[in-house]
Amino acid sequence: MSTKHYWILTALLLASLQISLAGTARYVSASVGGERETNQVVIAANEVGELISWGGSYLAVDAYKDGIYANIINSQSPPGKASFTVAGPAAFNLRAAGGPSSNGFATFKITPESFPPDKTLLVEPNQGNVAITMESSTNLIHWVASTNGIYSTTNTPMFFRVRMDKGQ
Repeated sequence: MSTKHYWILTALLLASLQISLAGTARYVSASVGGERETNQVVIAANEVGELISWGGSYLAVDAYKDGIYANIINSQSPPGKASFTVAGPAAFNLRAAGGPSSNGFATFKITPESFPPDKTLLVEPNQGNVAITMESSTNLIHWVASTNGIYSTTNTPMFFRVRMDKGQ
């Protein structure tokens, strides 16, 4: 198996670990008011963010994506519920549009993106026997077979990859 396949499989394992840890949506509420006239909620590259509700006086909410900004809620919008969705990387910015005397909050739902099928290891029908091996390393050079289970943290980082070898 080529080095390219090892790196792809390593990335696959790391992505699946991240998704399994993140797995569910989280809710984030951000506020502005008083001395804090701005606030930001960042949506990572592997996440989807959705504005779901807001309230306050003279609150403005903008979405920024790829250098483009869209005003979602302006200072005249009444409090309420909304559904504005953006895929990361992106950001939602809150502003106290009336200065220090204005205030408000907004709540966002942040969900991890589903696992991309192009990063999946596939054993085709009638391909014959294949060996799937999880390996670990502390230096990305020397790899040893590993098993599913719990690994304790040490002073040295530990890397994991999944390898597929065609059988005989």
